[in-house]
Amino acid sequence: LAEVLAQRPDVEVMVVGYIEHGPAMQKFAARVTRRPFQDYVNLQRLLGSVEFNLMPLQSNAFTDCKSELKYFQAASVGTLSIASPSFTYRGAIRSGENGYLAKAHEWTEVIVRAIDQMDEYEQMAMIARQDSLQKFSWERQHGVIVKALGID
Repeated sequence: LAEVLAQRPDVEVMVVGYIEHGPAMQKFAARVTRRPFQDYVNLQRLLGSVEFNLMPLQSNAFTDCKSELKYFQAASVGTLSIASPSFTYRGAIRSGENGYLAKAHEWTEVIVRAIDQMDEYEQMAMIARQDSLQKFSWERQHGVIVKALGID
């Protein structure tokens, strides 16, 4: 993020939750908005107020078990995600079509590319939202929920 902020003086960052940034971000403090941990409704409101939802993860077995939740929360409010290519995010995000995937060494490049492709944003966000609702809405999950509850 520090590299992106250094390259792009018009970019601002919102950090939600308990994430502490390192010393490289100190000189950009005026362009970093911090929000405390949020309930679901307010988190959705905040997600809908930004262009990109960043989801960096380490590459390991634990993060490969994480769900697509953060992707579809953002997509459902029309926000694109940029995520590490974990097992589930690789399955949910088609990079350049409904969001972006970024390996550890690619984050700066991918964020800058996403910013430079803002003319494609509306179409990509619509695809992500439709994809999210089609795959993850409660209506689509009805059978799984009923089965998990043991209701016939």
